[in-house]
Amino acid sequence: MSETPTVPAALVSTLRSFASAHGGSATAVVEYVGRGRVRIVLVGADGIWGDEVVDSVETAKAAAEAAGLTVEDSWNRELTAAVKTEPEHRLRMAGKRA
Repeated sequence: MSETPTVPAALVSTLRSFASAHGGSATAVVEYVGRGRVRIVLVGADGIWGDEVVDSVETAKAAAEAAGLTVEDSWNRELTAAVKTEPEHRLRMAGKRA
């Protein structure tokens, strides 16, 4: 039997705010990235994406569920096709500031 992780209220608020700002809903893809870090990739209804990093898969899923997001364990064709990368994201990924 596993314990329910403690989910920081600030994280839930951040996830809800993202969904609200990007079409009223969002999908969260939970990805283990290594060294005890888990990335929550958010894809808003408008296709804009963002992310948050937490310490466990359980915390990531619990936070996304508490925020009312759809939670996926992996990417699918429809979700991948929906993603829109803004110019500011491309600059940041290239190591530049907008």
